[in-house]
Amino acid sequence: MRTLAWIGLVMFGVSWFVPVIEGQELLGGSEGPPGWQACRVAWEILVGGEGDGPKVDAEGFKRFVLGATCLTNGLMVISLLALLVARGRLPRLGTLMLATPAINLSWVYLGDGGDQALAAGYWMWVVSFVLVELGLFGARGGNA
Repeated sequence: MRTLAWIGLVMFGVSWFVPVIEGQELLGGSEGPPGWQACRVAWEILVGGEGDGPKVDAEGFKRFVLGATCLTNGLMVISLLALLVARGRLPRLGTLMLATPAINLSWVYLGDGGDQALAAGYWMWVVSFVLVELGLFGARGGNA
């Protein structure tokens, strides 16, 4: 099952270079690849905020969840390191990653949508988390 996790990690890497929203340039423009641009947008939503401070309302919650999607990328880096060095605790990391697909799909159910549809890079990114999670759940010891 480790193979499934590796496939997910490769898909994750590729997703950073494929358009995340319709009309976005393949491999990105001057601001970096499409995945990096999307991560920056999510980070700005998370930390940028508007007003004097954090709001405890539906709009504030929505911005927090959408912005938190950029933080899930850190779990993919941890997964890569775990696959390289860890042997017996991979299923625990898979458990930690259970929420990531739901958080990452928040762009579908909380995003404004507007006139820009989600593109292949976004879907590859979300599926990569599912594959890594399943691969980590099924990983036992040093087996491939």
